[in-house]
Amino acid sequence: MPFASAVPLLHRPLAALAAGAASTLAATLLWRSRGAGKSPGRAALDEAAAQALQLIDEAVVLLDADECVLDANAAFHRLGGWTQGTLRLRPFAALQAAGDAAPEPAGEDEIWLRRADDRLVPCRIARQALDAPGPARTLVCLRDIGESRRAERELRYLANYDTLTGLPLRARLAEHLAHALVDARREGQTVALLAMDVDHLGHINDWLGHRAGDQALRATAERLAATIGPRGTLARLGGDEFAVVLAASDATRQAELLAEDILAAFAEPLLLGNDHSTIVSLSLGIAEAPAHGRLPSELLAHAESATRRAKAAGRRTWRTYSAMLDRASHRRARIANALRAAEMDRSFHLVYQPRQALGSGRMAAVEALLRWHDDAFGNVSPEEFIPIAEQIGVMPEIGAWVLRKACATLAQWRRDGIVDLRMSVNVSAWQLRQPDFAEQVAAQLAEHRLPPDRLELELTESAMLAEGERGIALLRELRALGVGVAVDDFGTGYSSLAYLRQLPVTTLKIGQPFVADLAQGSGPIVAAIIDMGHALGLTVVAEGVEYSRQRDFLLAHGCDEIQGFLVAPGRDAGACRALLQPQADARALALVAP
Repeated sequence: MPFASAVPLLHRPLAALAAGAASTLAATLLWRSRGAGKSPGRAALDEAAAQALQLIDEAVVLLDADECVLDANAAFHRLGGWTQGTLRLRPFAALQAAGDAAPEPAGEDEIWLRRADDRLVPCRIARQALDAPGPARTLVCLRDIGESRRAERELRYLANYDTLTGLPLRARLAEHLAHALVDARREGQTVALLAMDVDHLGHINDWLGHRAGDQALRATAERLAATIGPRGTLARLGGDEFAVVLAASDATRQAELLAEDILAAFAEPLLLGNDHSTIVSLSLGIAEAPAHGRLPSELLAHAESATRRAKAAGRRTWRTYSAMLDRASHRRARIANALRAAEMDRSFHLVYQPRQALGSGRMAAVEALLRWHDDAFGNVSPEEFIPIAEQIGVMPEIGAWVLRKACATLAQWRRDGIVDLRMSVNVSAWQLRQPDFAEQVAAQLAEHRLPPDRLELELTESAMLAEGERGIALLRELRALGVGVAVDDFGTGYSSLAYLRQLPVTTLKIGQPFVADLAQGSGPIVAAIIDMGHALGLTVVAEGVEYSRQRDFLLAHGCDEIQGFLVAPGRDAGACRALLQPQADARALALVAP
């Protein structure tokens, strides 16, 4: 066989390589048996064939009829760490490890090769009997697969275990859960799955960086593992989600007890290194087999559904799955999808509720209130859809539409002669997080040619508190534009007087719960809020006024404005304009009267 034709053996599959190398040796043996050595040309071919086998990277060894080594190429000696000539007539079986001597069973077409230093090397093997005159000969080709096995183990680990925490991942958990379900059915037990979400982990990433976030996840996993101990199998589902599988005769009760233990364990701060520590809370959900499902996928979905309900209930708590909870979760998911697909001008509209000045009886302002009608859901309450819109991140877009629409309505009313009126627009915490929010407000004022003092932006206490110093700086920007800022639902959040004094606000709105409870004992609190607001130079507005006795109390204690069904319910732009027009006409007549 010419040397050039032997070179492509380097790039062929192992089995084909064995056959090709066998053909080369067969030709060599055949030429030798016919006296090929007497011919210089044939001797050159013989030498070329032998050199080709020495040059290839795969280990090649020639065995006799008794499976003893007759010859081996340089690659085989390198693979086994043997010196040239030390292998001749050694049994090939002595160069292998099998049975208990092998680290693990060899696969098909694989062996464990025992090196000269007794280290074992996994190899793929191909054998080919030589088709040549004379004694039987077998050619064996071997390829070291140790590196590929290490890569396979690495890939298996990465597919099944989390590199950050060392915990099993979702796929591994599902496999374990499937086995637990089978065992539970056989032994008459139940299986509970406890799913957990780490609350507000993103805040740690934002405040302290992603390295601190990773430290928090590792510390969370370690504390969970220490708390759970042998009671269950802990896994990381991904992101900030964990889960535990428990099997017992009363698995749900055990999961509930474990949930309480976990919540108690996380009452203490986590240490993140570099003198940093943080409090981490978890929301937990429990699903049980067979009551809540018989498949791993069902239990995972139902436990995660219960976890979402725990989050909605205020976090740092646990909930057990129920079909009713699941229906509510499905409705939320459907509403979320509908909100993402909603066309602003087609799906949303505004109604306007007037605010009355108690001293003069005139309408001093209107509040723009968002409404949503969906073809599938009909009219959806703002109390239901706004939290979902905030959760899925579409509130900035919706809020921008509300601001634009409200400014356009006010501009039209002013062209119709209704000029002595403020428009109040609600702003979400998501909008406050937009770095260009003040510029958006300024752009709407300029586009609609509105005096800045005719626009008032309402923010809840919680929205202001959540943004801290950044929020206060944004409020100062808005006040610098000349826009009014109102604290909505004052008294229902956590503001202190000291904090309120820092806020550049113009209006204080007393929350509806206080107004509704005037007859049952909130009167002194409301009176104190009115006095406090006036001491700070603020306009005080009472919301949710429905009865004349409430109006009389507020008037007697100096409240500036009231809003509620007693004044007027929210109505569309045309109906509200009709309500306001007589006041505007009277004002116009007063201006032209002699």
